[in-house]
Amino acid sequence: MNAFEFAMKMELDGRKYYEEHEAKTADSGLKKIFAELAADEQRHYELFRAMAAGENPDYEAVLKTSILRTTRNIFEKLGASKKEIGAFPADFRAGWAKASTSRRNRKSSTVSKRRKAPRPTRKKSGIESRRRA
Repeated sequence: MNAFEFAMKMELDGRKYYEEHEAKTADSGLKKIFAELAADEQRHYELFRAMAAGENPDYEAVLKTSILRTTRNIFEKLGASKKEIGAFPADFRAGWAKASTSRRNRKSSTVSKRRKAPRPTRKKSGIESRRRA
């Protein structure tokens, strides 16, 4: 598999992922986001396909995305309405809690080690010792 084939496969996999999530969500705003992301992945695929075929790719088509504007608008509306996007699966919530706790513990442990650890001293090499003597 060459680089173009790999890139095209990644774009198709991404499109499939977004289409699956679009089908799963009930929220119309999120459906719109997933649909736009899937369309963006398709445009990326077409760009790589053209490059692999030695054609002149349409770079402008890739730049014609409104996903950032759409996403911002939809999430602003969700935030204003205080609407829940949906519950995360229990295993996701448990994993998130564990990761958050682990990160906090690691961070506080690192901070306390920094406070307690003496500052390392630099050993003088034989040459430096002789110069000072």
